[in-house]
Amino acid sequence: MALERAIAHGDSLWEADLLAAAHRLKRADITLDKGEEWEHLHTQFHRTLVAPCGSVWLLRFIEQLHDQFDRYRRLGPKMPTIRQELDEQHHQLVELALQRDAKAARELMDDHIHKSYEVALKRYQEHA
Repeated sequence: MALERAIAHGDSLWEADLLAAAHRLKRADITLDKGEEWEHLHTQFHRTLVAPCGSVWLLRFIEQLHDQFDRYRRLGPKMPTIRQELDEQHHQLVELALQRDAKAARELMDDHIHKSYEVALKRYQEHA
C-alpha cells in the first residue's frame, strides 16, 4: 500500500532522492565494518522509496516492521553472494517507481521481502 501511494504521489524531488539513495547503496561495501554502512544505506533506500506515501501512521508501521525483521536478518554473517541479486532488485524497483508502474513495483517488492525472509531464515538455521 505504501509503495503504491508513494509512486502515485512522488514528485521530481522524490525521484532525485530515490536515484541518489540507490546510487549510494550500490556503491557501499557490504563486507566493511560488519556491513553497517550497507545496512544503513539499505534502510535509507527503502525509507526513501515509500516516503511520499502520505501517511505518517503507515510509515511508522513500516518502520516498526523493518526494525523487528532487521533484528533477525542481522543474526548471521553477511552474505555477499546475494549482493548482485539485491542490487538488481533495487535497480528494478527504482526503474518501476520512475515509470510509475505501481503494480509491477509491488510484485517485485513482495519478491524482495520474501527473498530477505529466506536469507534471514537460512542464516538463523546455519548459525543457531
